[in-house]
Amino acid sequence: MAAATVASSSSTGAAAAAASTEGEHVLTTPWVLWEERDSADKGPDEKWGDLLIPVGEFSTVEQFWRLWTHVPKLTQLLSSHAGPCKVTRKGADGGKERTGGVKGLMIFRKGIRPAMEHKGEDGKPLTTHRLRSDQNSIRTPQEADHWEKAWETLILSLIGESLPSASAINGAYLSDKTRRGRVMFRLELWSTKMLDSSVSRMCQEALSAAKPKQFSVKV
Repeated sequence: MAAATVASSSSTGAAAAAASTEGEHVLTTPWVLWEERDSADKGPDEKWGDLLIPVGEFSTVEQFWRLWTHVPKLTQLLSSHAGPCKVTRKGADGGKERTGGVKGLMIFRKGIRPAMEHKGEDGKPLTTHRLRSDQNSIRTPQEADHWEKAWETLILSLIGESLPSASAINGAYLSDKTRRGRVMFRLELWSTKMLDSSVSRMCQEALSAAKPKQFSVKV
């Protein structure tokens, strides 16, 4: 699978999502879509957290779909020998376009940064547990199509608050873990507490078309 170049604009996607919400279906909480830049693009004084870029936010179902059209597809995100997916985006200030690698996508509740060290007002970490599943390479177009639909189904379950213990889940994180040309990726749900087995089972059901590996808890 060759790495993809996706022509898109963060300012365009954010503007589309921020259109009038009158008459739309309001979500329980606002969410923010983030991209994780490839570490190869990191400057000498930057840390891992500096690679996390907020692309846009949404608070209604319709805003989500307007923003989602500007997001690299899972099959575009996953790389191979050619390197990470390349995304061209224009800065929010209308500045010059930048093309860079994207190694991860995250959707988190607004106000929660997708970083384990991010703390709340009480000084305690907002994320204490991660429900994780490492997946093998995608070998066929059929597998790619299954995973595309499965990833979208999981995100819809997340923002629709239909997963068990939904209020304790901060967000979802998909990261490209390709090594030596073998396309692999990781799915995680980040939460404020230990999630029980019912969450794992529902995740498995949401992803069932793709036959995912089992989820396990990481602290």
